[in-house]
Formats: sequence, C-alpha cells, structure tokens
Amino acid sequence: SRVDAYARNRIMQEGDLVRLDIGATLNGYYSDMARTYAIGDPGALARDRYSALLRGERIELELVRPGIAASAIFEAAMKEVRSGALPDYQRNHCGHGIGLRSHEFPLIGPSSETILKPGMVLCVETPYYEIGWGGMMVEDTVIVTDTGCELLTKSSRELCRSH
Repeated sequence: SRVDAYARNRIMQEGDLVRLDIGATLNGYYSDMARTYAIGDPGALARDRYSALLRGERIELELVRPGIAASAIFEAAMKEVRSGALPDYQRNHCGHGIGLRSHEFPLIGPSSETILKPGMVLCVETPYYEIGWGGMMVEDTVIVTDTGCELLTKSSRELCRSH
C-alpha cells in the first residue's frame, strides 16, 4: 500500500488530518520525527485511533533502555495499540535505528533479538494507514542512556487542533 501523500489542489477542511513525517541532516547525521495534526475536530474515529497509536508509542518510550530486546518493545507497542481502537493493527516494525542513514540497524520488529545498548539512537513510531480513509502517525527519536532513554524530539505528541 502507498504511504506517501502528495499535495492536491484542495483547501483543507474541518476534520482533515495532516500527517508530517519530517527530518533533516546535520553534519552527516539524520533526524526523523512525525506528528499528526487535525484541522478542527477530526471526529471520534480519528481521535480514538490516534489515542491507540499514541499509547503504543508511549509504551515504546517507557521500555527503551539498555538490556531490552528490540522485539520486546515491538510486541508491547503492538499489544497496546490493538487494545484500543485498532484491534487489527498490523506492522512489520515499530521503529528503527538512525544515524548516518535514515534507517539503520536495529529494526524494532518481531524477530529482532538485538539487545539495546547505551548510545544507540532509535526512532520509535506507530504509523497507521488505511486506503480510502487516510493516515496518521507519531514518531520520536531517542538515545539509549545508561538507565533508559533521552527524548531528542521535543514537540507535543498530542493530536493538535488548529483554529
């Protein structure tokens, strides 16, 4: 399925979702983050789905620390998202390493037995795309510290509403 979205000649309207998946490079190092914004009230379905995705990403942020397997983070995120408004949520990964390339080792996926170590830089994410409906995601970059992780992306992860 296609996950990229392209500009259209249409003015945004009440209830529309705007998904931003953005990054930059500095001195050869990549950054990556994603946010979803709503134009006004996106409706209960979008709010509930985003809430499930955000809870899944928050679980990832709580679990990232030295000594944990990347697969354990994936499984916890999937379980949390599925416990909400997306019971059939499917992903082959919920994050990845980042550094000299935008996607690096390790993959935060179901078969990744990589054990996290201090100094690893990861993107944790819970994207959702549905053909004919739209897409939303939340993604943050963290560095694994000696005791957990440090969040490198600082903007709000809430489903923002513009006025």
